[in-house]
Amino acid sequence: MANTSLEVTKVALDALAESGIKWALLHGSADLVPTKFHNSDLDIVVDRPPRLLLPALRKSLNRRGLSPILLSRYDAGETSFLFCANKDGSEGVQLDLLYDPDGRGVLRLPSTALLEEVEKRGPLGVASVPEEVELIYLRRKALRKRQPERLEMLRQLAAQQDAKALLRTSHRLTGTDGDARWLLSDRPISFSRRSFVNLVVQLPRLVGRVRTPSGFWLHIPGDNSQIALGLQAKFERFLLRSHSFELSSSINRALVQYTRGVFLTRRRAALVVTWGGSAHLPANPDLIGSGLDSSTETAQRLVSAMTERLRLLQS
Repeated sequence: MANTSLEVTKVALDALAESGIKWALLHGSADLVPTKFHNSDLDIVVDRPPRLLLPALRKSLNRRGLSPILLSRYDAGETSFLFCANKDGSEGVQLDLLYDPDGRGVLRLPSTALLEEVEKRGPLGVASVPEEVELIYLRRKALRKRQPERLEMLRQLAAQQDAKALLRTSHRLTGTDGDARWLLSDRPISFSRRSFVNLVVQLPRLVGRVRTPSGFWLHIPGDNSQIALGLQAKFERFLLRSHSFELSSSINRALVQYTRGVFLTRRRAALVVTWGGSAHLPANPDLIGSGLDSSTETAQRLVSAMTERLRLLQS
């Protein structure tokens, strides 16, 4: 899961800037240069639910040769992954769009507070949160991911900041100065258990995934393993998951394969490509890639179908 190049990352940021949406990069503005770019996704806080910003953003993306292909909610509020690709899927970008005005998600940071102060930062002058906000955001993210080395690095960066400004920012974002005091201290690093309350907050999102899968299933009839594997390799460069397998000609065996390899996988922002099988499939794919002669032709049709499916889901 990554952005395939610095160039496509810049295109996505330009599209955001033109869309009329209020947004800010949560970290990484200094890394948007060839010598530092490491194909990471973009963490962005936005002023409205991602499903509602798509119409304006889609126009800006389309003018630059990109299309939104998958949108998957992954946290409370409507915080979501948005994946965009060019015409044949050779370039792609992942935007992690944080929208959580009440701060009920895993990081407990209200998106409205994160957006109160926005400034131009980095070599590209990208709309970004201030350094103090970035530190507190990254601390909570590192705690969530249980990254002790990352936390130690953040402490070193915090030592270079204005302590009073960091304390004020911590209080403004969270109601306490606890995050700032921890960053400015040498207290031992510890990780709390995942709470049951958090699971309750996440329940509506999990139910939504079952009702409306965010992933996409392409089936290619016949012995087309080469095309399927080529598509998997192309799209796994920027999607959370992309995998392919041959469906059995036995309907019972194919049903087991479908349950394990398609039904469950499509509940995430993923692409599943199958080939083979019989004339009777266990369920209806999002796209049947018949009559296509090349991986490039199939990829173009796939991007087009994913774009249209997302548009219909959001209409």
